[in-house]
Amino acid sequence: MLDQLNIQVENPVAVLDQEEAKKFLCGKAEDKYNFFSKATELERMDRAYASLADNIIDMKEAEDRISDSLTPKKETVQALKREWEQFQELDELEEKVAEMRVQAIWAKRNEVQDKSDTAQEVSLFFLLGGGNGYYPCI
Repeated sequence: MLDQLNIQVENPVAVLDQEEAKKFLCGKAEDKYNFFSKATELERMDRAYASLADNIIDMKEAEDRISDSLTPKKETVQALKREWEQFQELDELEEKVAEMRVQAIWAKRNEVQDKSDTAQEVSLFFLLGGGNGYYPCI
């Protein structure tokens, strides 16, 4: 019935007996303000705001703690990122070295092929009777 009629028993205005009415009329300004704050639920709202302010302070402190705990982890991530970049550079250098080795092998092969071609030409020259008895140093 109280819920259906929206009667708030803890609200002093809803149930104001004669004794409370005398206190209100003859009371101090502070008592009247307390009565007013209870009647308008300002006191409850004030407690709720104070609780929210405490929660905000607690959350900010938790955020600071978490942020402080993340700082070393961020530094670790940065160090690992630098190390990863160095490994990537090393891989690129290894690829270049392998490519240079292939080029060096082909250069050596071409050099040997050129010498072989020159030797073959000289021997063919002598086999065909060229040179009139003159044998150049090879």
